[in-house]
Order: sequence, then structure tokens, then C-alpha cells
Amino acid sequence: MTDLWPVTYSNGETIRQILARSKHTLMMSQNKWTDRQRHRANIPFRHYPMQKAAYHLAMELRQIFNAKIPPAKQWGG
Repeated sequence: MTDLWPVTYSNGETIRQILARSKHTLMMSQNKWTDRQRHRANIPFRHYPMQKAAYHLAMELRQIFNAKIPPAKQWGG
């Protein structure tokens, strides 16, 4: 007989619950995460390395768009 119960992780949630509840967390910078959010986000990062890479790329892009560029450099001056 197959196991009908989903796998739960160290925080007691299933992967579906973790992914659903971490959507908002993954839109935030890591330095704003609480310990619980950090723990929840690291679970799928361990199982889905591409998700971790995509998160880090998105944060790098965010830094580029948030960078303060002096007006003289914006126009090549």
C-alpha cells in the first residue's frame, strides 16, 4: 500500500504549503526576513537550486534598478 500522507519538512509543513506561504517572503530582501521566514525559504532552496539562483538574480536586478546614479553619469557626462 502506498503512503497517502505528504512529506512534511522540519517546520511541519508540506512543500505545497511552504511554496504558497513563502511567495511574499521571496519578494523581500533576505536582510528583512524573520528567522521563521528564513527557515521556510531555505527548505525549497535546498530542494530546488534553480529557485535559489533565480531569487539571487532577481535581488541583483533589484539592486541595479535601485542604484542611485548621479545625473551627470546618466547622460554620459
